[in-house]
Amino acid sequence: MCPACLASAGVIVGGVVSTGGVTAFITTLLRKKETHNPKVKEK
Repeated sequence: MCPACLASAGVIVGGVVSTGGVTAFITTLLRKKETHNPKVKEK
Protein backbone atom coordinates (compact mmCIF):
# COMPACT_ATOMS: atom_id res chain seq x y z
CA MET A 1 0.00 0.00 0.00
CA CYS A 2 1.13 3.55 -0.59
CA PRO A 3 1.94 5.82 2.37
CA ALA A 4 -1.17 7.92 1.79
CA CYS A 5 -3.36 4.81 1.91
CA LEU A 6 -1.72 3.65 5.13
CA ALA A 7 -2.21 7.08 6.70
CA SER A 8 -5.86 7.14 5.70
CA ALA A 9 -6.41 3.65 7.10
CA GLY A 10 -4.74 4.70 10.36
CA VAL A 11 -6.98 7.74 10.71
CA ILE A 12 -10.09 5.64 10.08
CA VAL A 13 -9.06 2.98 12.61
CA GLY A 14 -8.16 5.65 15.17
CA GLY A 15 -11.53 7.32 14.76
CA VAL A 16 -13.42 4.08 15.22
CA VAL A 17 -11.43 3.16 18.34
CA SER A 18 -11.87 6.57 19.97
CA THR A 19 -15.60 6.64 19.16
CA GLY A 20 -16.02 3.19 20.66
CA GLY A 21 -14.20 4.24 23.81
CA VAL A 22 -16.34 7.34 24.25
CA THR A 23 -19.51 5.32 23.68
CA ALA A 24 -18.48 2.72 26.26
CA PHE A 25 -17.66 5.47 28.79
CA ILE A 26 -21.03 7.18 28.33
CA THR A 27 -22.87 3.87 28.53
CA THR A 28 -21.09 3.06 31.79
CA LEU A 29 -22.02 6.43 33.27
CA LEU A 30 -25.67 6.09 32.26
CA ARG A 31 -25.97 2.60 33.70
CA LYS A 32 -24.49 3.70 37.03
CA LYS A 33 -26.98 6.57 37.27
CA GLU A 34 -29.92 4.26 36.57
CA THR A 35 -28.93 1.67 39.17
CA HIS A 36 -28.50 4.25 41.95
CA ASN A 37 -31.79 6.03 41.36
CA PRO A 38 -33.13 7.17 44.77
CA LYS A 39 -36.73 7.17 43.49
CA VAL A 40 -36.67 3.39 43.07
CA LYS A 41 -37.28 1.56 46.35
CA GLU A 42 -35.49 -1.75 46.84
CA LYS A 43 -37.30 -4.65 48.51
